Amino acid sequence: MWTKQSLNIAIILAAGGSTRLSQPKQLIQWNGRRLLQHVIEQLTQSGADRVIVVLGAFQQRIYNSLMVTGPNQIEIVVNDDWTRGQASSLATAIAYIVPELRDEDVVLVTVCDAPLISIDHYGRLYEAVILRHFYSAATAYKNGPGVPACFSSAAILSLTELAGDVGAKQWLRNQPIESIKVLRCPEAENDIDRLEDLRHLFPISTEPGVAVIHPIRKPELGRRPGWYQ
Repeated sequence: MWTKQSLNIAIILAAGGSTRLSQPKQLIQWNGRRLLQHVIEQLTQSGADRVIVVLGAFQQRIYNSLMVTGPNQIEIVVNDDWTRGQASSLATAIAYIVPELRDEDVVLVTVCDAPLISIDHYGRLYEAVILRHFYSAATAYKNGPGVPACFSSAAILSLTELAGDVGAKQWLRNQPIESIKVLRCPEAENDIDRLEDLRHLFPISTEPGVAVIHPIRKPELGRRPGWYQ
């Protein structure tokens, strides 16, 4: 895919309390494995050398679940201020990786509640920064770029200057449009936030704890002005 000079780091922001779902979304079963484990495997297959998982709410339950699934090349960081939102989790992860971050390294930031995002999309985000030398690469949404997003080391260092309540999405939308490669991924819109989202994404099988993917028809893809590419 690319010459392995950079270290491809992936950060999963998985510290939220899932208040509107009434259960830890990180532990929802997705085709026989936990949702968080699914995202870890997707990132590893997309080319991530290091996968860093930020935990907060339900941290012991989620940690135990990850250990049960077998050895993984993951690093777990705990955000004790997880109630402040994703920005605080991102700041926690960045503080963890910055001491060993090299100029050629790249960092992909994602969440664990959009399981339809493909390995290919993660890989294209990496490639945009590594091969095409964009300052950052992000996923297109109606209101502008957001995560999953990939950052050069220089961009990550810029992110360290953020206040605690400003996350990657706001940082991306404040950047010059020519410095960001924005990639369309309609599946990213299908995140799991409420019980209704679960029912929309897939029907629950009669076997306890097992979810079956329900195919979602993709909208027609076409070039759109501005952030959409």
